[in-house]
Formats: sequence, C-alpha cells, structure tokens
Amino acid sequence: MASKAVMSAPTFITKLVRLNAHHSHPHASPFSFTARMFSTGPPLRNPKHNDPNPFLRAGELGPCRVEKTENECFMRVDVPGVAEEEMNVWTESGFVYFHAQGSKIPEYNYDGRVFGGSIKFDPTRFDSNGVKAEVKNGVLWLSVPRLKD
Repeated sequence: MASKAVMSAPTFITKLVRLNAHHSHPHASPFSFTARMFSTGPPLRNPKHNDPNPFLRAGELGPCRVEKTENECFMRVDVPGVAEEEMNVWTESGFVYFHAQGSKIPEYNYDGRVFGGSIKFDPTRFDSNGVKAEVKNGVLWLSVPRLKD
C-alpha cells in the first residue's frame, strides 16, 4: 500500500504553481520560483553572465582594478588569505612588483595560494619609487604618486 504522503506528479506540480503564485512577481514565469527552490548551486548575481565568483553578492567582479586620479594611480588586487607581513612589494626600472604566499592550513590540507604580478608605470608621469602598499582584509592596495609637471 502506498503512503499517503506521496503525491502524484500532477498534484505536486499544481501545488508548486500555487506556491509560486504567492511568492513571485506576477509577470514571472510560473516555474521560476520552483527552479530557484530546487537549485543545487548558489543563485547567480546575474544569470546572463558567467561570474568568476558565484558566491559574490555585491561589489566588483574582477580580482583587480587600476584607477588613475589627478595625484596618483591606485591598484586594488584581491589576495585572500594573505597577511600584510607576507606581502612583498618592490620597484625596479619603472615597474612595481608584488609577491605573496598565503598561509598554509595543515588541518585542511591547504598549502595556501601564491600571488604575484607587476605593473609598469611611465617614469615621466609616475614616481614608482614612491609606491605605498597596504594589505587590508585580503586586499592589496597600491598607490603610486604622479610626478608634478
């Protein structure tokens, strides 16, 4: 004898559509709530794009950003798991280099991440020897001052 808790497929779908009618926008697809409810992965920020971090809900998508202002050039680089004392920043021939090895966590069998890169600055416009670097909450902030005309 079948259990009374088991419903037929049409009854189940009818109940989902009714549930959806109470929880969704009136112009949405009748199965949009159902699809979200039974999704195995996290909801995407924007389903039209393949986000590099599906767990990010707000903020910048990319792992780095470079922005120039009147007085300096800022560079933001995501370096999760890196402390400020693990970050090395140096300059050479108009380049600013950075390198870091993230902390190892043996109990999770995690060797840490390695980060590194460089950015070239025009020596007639920027003072790459005056670079300031700071790591805050897993983000490297580099600031390179502009030269005065």
